Amino acid sequence: MPTIKDIAQLAGVSHGTVSNVLNGKGNVCLEKIKLVEDAAEQLGYSMNRQAKNLRKSMADIFVVILPYLQTPEYVEFYDAIRLSAESLGYKLQLYLTDNIPTKELEVLRNLDMQRVRGIAVISCLRNNQAEIYAQLEKKSIRVIFAERKPKNIDCFYTGFDFKQAGVDIARYISDHLPNIKTVGLFTLSAAYSSENNFIRGISSLQNAEILHIKTDMNLAFTHAFAFFENAYPGVIVTTHYQLAEELKRAYNTLDLECPPVIISLAPSNLNSGHNINSYRLNYGHLGKNVFSQLLTPDASKKDLLLQMDGFSRKFNFNLAPKNKTINVLTLASPSTRALMQLAPTFTKKTGISVNFAVFSYEELYNIISDIENYSFYDIIRLDVIWLPWFAEKVLKELDFDGLGFDRIKERVIPNVLDNYSIINGKCYALPLDLSIQLLFYRKDLYEDPKIKRMYYEHTKSSLQVPQSYREFNDISAFFTKSYNGMSPVQYGTVMPLGNSSIITVEYLSRLHDLNGDVFGNTGLCTLDSDEASKALTYYKEAFQYSPATTGDSWWNISAQHFAEGDAAQIIIFTNYATDIINSRTSKVLGNIGCGTVPGNHPAIGGGTLGISKYSQNAEESVEFLKWVSNEEIATAFTFLGGIAPYESIFSNNRLLSLYPWLTAAKEGIINGSVKRFLEHTNTVVEEKKIDTILGVAIKNYLLNIIDEKQTLHQAKSSIDAFMAPYLKK
Repeated sequence: MPTIKDIAQLAGVSHGTVSNVLNGKGNVCLEKIKLVEDAAEQLGYSMNRQAKNLRKSMADIFVVILPYLQTPEYVEFYDAIRLSAESLGYKLQLYLTDNIPTKELEVLRNLDMQRVRGIAVISCLRNNQAEIYAQLEKKSIRVIFAERKPKNIDCFYTGFDFKQAGVDIARYISDHLPNIKTVGLFTLSAAYSSENNFIRGISSLQNAEILHIKTDMNLAFTHAFAFFENAYPGVIVTTHYQLAEELKRAYNTLDLECPPVIISLAPSNLNSGHNINSYRLNYGHLGKNVFSQLLTPDASKKDLLLQMDGFSRKFNFNLAPKNKTINVLTLASPSTRALMQLAPTFTKKTGISVNFAVFSYEELYNIISDIENYSFYDIIRLDVIWLPWFAEKVLKELDFDGLGFDRIKERVIPNVLDNYSIINGKCYALPLDLSIQLLFYRKDLYEDPKIKRMYYEHTKSSLQVPQSYREFNDISAFFTKSYNGMSPVQYGTVMPLGNSSIITVEYLSRLHDLNGDVFGNTGLCTLDSDEASKALTYYKEAFQYSPATTGDSWWNISAQHFAEGDAAQIIIFTNYATDIINSRTSKVLGNIGCGTVPGNHPAIGGGTLGISKYSQNAEESVEFLKWVSNEEIATAFTFLGGIAPYESIFSNNRLLSLYPWLTAAKEGIINGSVKRFLEHTNTVVEEKKIDTILGVAIKNYLLNIIDEKQTLHQAKSSIDAFMAPYLKK
């Protein structure tokens, strides 16, 4: 095999230059990069750029020891640790014990402790066997016990309050199922602290006998039949979701006419199956906390009990008469597509059919503006920026507590209800889909050493995520083939020409980046400012680096272009970014980076659902809103392309793995404002009218119909005339 020396000799460069090129390091000019790459190819030399990771410090290795991975709890737990470790460049080694103490001891004996920085373990060791971990601690190997707490040793432990979970379930059964005389309890060995504590909690059950069967996970299906030998319990409680699934298999095999109600501890990100009621334990959160303790043990949290999510709170639907139908007026979007996919579930549960009337953004606005002539619509999807203007005019007020929505208040992320539901202290709608502008870019391009060097030689600056729209345009120009023939992609960005609302949003983000605004504190239009002019210049310049789009293009078209690998970066709302991932032809999967928009003044969007003032099916509409806000439906809705507003969504590791920008979206929505105009006043105006005035003027400028000066003058004059009646009030 050729060596670095051979490559250096053939390329006519130093050994150090060859090493830097092959390892993606150093400040090497393009000419020498090409010489080294050509020489390496000619000599048949190949090098895995990741090989350097093999030479990392042995202290970067962490060990995870689990009983098995056949339960969704432990899958969620391990995924959380894995994602946390990978994000920081650490290695993991996973070992499975099959819940057999001798196998766990064997794992520990065979580990090369010199290579290990820390161990996270759900241990099956009993009595004094766990003392072996105390010996490892003395060798400066961090050990964090999860879920099961060993006896008789001083250790770091992170888990849940299993006793309290048992008490909560016992109370639930007593309150909601008072006629049940026998309750089944299906657990693993009571030798484990988690199982033992849960048994203590469930034992607080009043007025019912407990039939307790202990099992091993591998024998759970066989042992499950014991519950059904005689008069079987009306309720069976399990400590692992896999045990609940084995129970289902058993009673399905027996073809029971009236199967029992199953209540199970379950991970938070799991969609419960038929006849399984979940008490949620966030194993993803557990994994994150365990890894955090591995990295930096906090003695003040040595014995840490994490908060439990509790019951999934399935709503009790009142079965409506057959042939009842509600009509939903909504926007053509990924969120609506997801809702339509899930709606048959609602119909199956309630007997209520759902018709979706799907319109474009402009059509939807016009219909809502004239809603008294469209009284056949029951539920209306409002764009969040329309809510202050339309809420009292077109929607029924919602009584959170009286209608059973009180639980929603506890579940939504901060700031959402204020922006998506409540106007003048009254609730008119439930938040449906959250959305915010973010910057998405091709990591494979941004991190390529050759491209980075090329960019530096072109611009004399480093290629990095743009912090301003000036930088955004510079990067876009570099990646546009018509401006740079060496660009690996056709376009620097993708921008829809779209309608006036799209144009206004794009312009405002550039104006706010320059610390400009449409209105001053007095409510007067300030589009005659230098900032307004400069933002307009930046906006038009960016169109040079984008593929041509039609006059009615929307963000879905932009998402499609980016998914096909046509562009280096894109600014888009997160609900349309899901199309980049979900596209069957996406060429950028695994290479998508995310950051805030330049200047960090993103627009917040998305929609909210309310009941029309004119609806004749208010009761059925309430049932639909309850169904939409159900935890399981909200999770499925997010997987399918929406972003539900609940805390559990943003701690779901499966969702975070699929849509890694959820964390950034949450932060932006919590800290941002929906209101785009008159931020400093209490004036409520029809924002859509300002959108239209500003957007139409700018679109004429982009199409070279009027010049910059005419654009801003026309927009300012029209906006001042529109605002005059409001300012007189």
